[in-house]
Amino acid sequence: MIKLLAKLAFRFIFHKHEGLLKFVSTSFKLSIIILSLSIFSIIVLNSFYLGYKSEVKFKLKKYHSDLEIKTMSKSTFEKIINHVETNYSENFQFAATMSSPGVLKSDEFSHGVEVISCMFDSCLEKKQPNHITLGSNTYNKIFLTENSEVYIINAQSMLENFGFNKKISKFKVSSNELKSTMPQDRNKVLIDEENFFNLFENNMSDVLYSIKVFYKKLDSDENIDYYYDQFYKNLLKSIPIDNLNSYYAISFEERFVNLSDSIDQIFTTISIILYFFIVLSTANITSSVWLIIESKKKQIKFLSHMGFSNTYIFILILFLTFTLVSISFVNGYVFSELILYMQNSFNIIKVPQDVYIISDMNLKIDRTSILKFFLYLNLVGIIMSIFPYLKATSNKNIYV
Repeated sequence: MIKLLAKLAFRFIFHKHEGLLKFVSTSFKLSIIILSLSIFSIIVLNSFYLGYKSEVKFKLKKYHSDLEIKTMSKSTFEKIINHVETNYSENFQFAATMSSPGVLKSDEFSHGVEVISCMFDSCLEKKQPNHITLGSNTYNKIFLTENSEVYIINAQSMLENFGFNKKISKFKVSSNELKSTMPQDRNKVLIDEENFFNLFENNMSDVLYSIKVFYKKLDSDENIDYYYDQFYKNLLKSIPIDNLNSYYAISFEERFVNLSDSIDQIFTTISIILYFFIVLSTANITSSVWLIIESKKKQIKFLSHMGFSNTYIFILILFLTFTLVSISFVNGYVFSELILYMQNSFNIIKVPQDVYIISDMNLKIDRTSILKFFLYLNLVGIIMSIFPYLKATSNKNIYV
């Protein structure tokens, strides 16, 4: 009996229709196309979401480090550096920087910058004395050639002193730009440690000290998140400083939460719109099934006389809905897999790195979620099949 019902469902769907049924059939096929496109869009969107989030996290982690500790106190900074070097050198590598606001001056051009310097030759790139590396925004604005001269003014001295009593240092411009990932880094400039102390020696209380901790890669990735979490907690607990307010520590995972939430909100909003079209298309398919059932009154009456109960009529309607939803889903899934392969193989879609942090994007497809989505979609189809079934079985004079 089930085999017979399946054959009837396929005949109702693919049989050539005339008159009103031809219109129903055309509407029916358009609904399949719309549903296929909606499913394709939601799968591709989810793949872009997973791929983008993963790529951004990977790139930012290289820049931001696994753990960052900041303080405005030089004594606190030195204690922390000494502590982590003495007790945790086998577990991590670190980069120490200091930074302070300054003004870059070149001929008639003035530009507010964040002046940074590496300490202990531990980070970024080694600087030649009296040379400066500019962030991309500054580098592109002044269009200087290699070894052109610029001046850095201590911004705090401009507020405290009048006239010409300013702290000023002269530098030669390096040919390369300061390597950076985040937009706020494009206004940074990098100088050597000796010139930094000379420039800001009278305002060291306004200098921000930063220690970036990079965990060494484990031999095994098993329980790696737990290991890092425990290491992070133990490190902070063991720092021999009584005043916890004298420094600020944040792990990469904590830092990434806010950005991750923003990404989730953007993609969720778009997904809601696509889900609306999916529900609308499913409802349209159900209405088409309804019209098919209504147009086949004589055939269903004949089947009823042959022993078809209301249960079999409901199963027939389910076959119709399930077949249509499945065809739409398979079409959407196959096309999404094709786009996934093309993007990951040929990188046909690129995004501007200045805006989205990354330029090359690899898509990641979550097949478990897709399977769940397929089941949910069929559940919606089953629920909607109840309405044409109730309509069919209510006409006792036709079907009984």
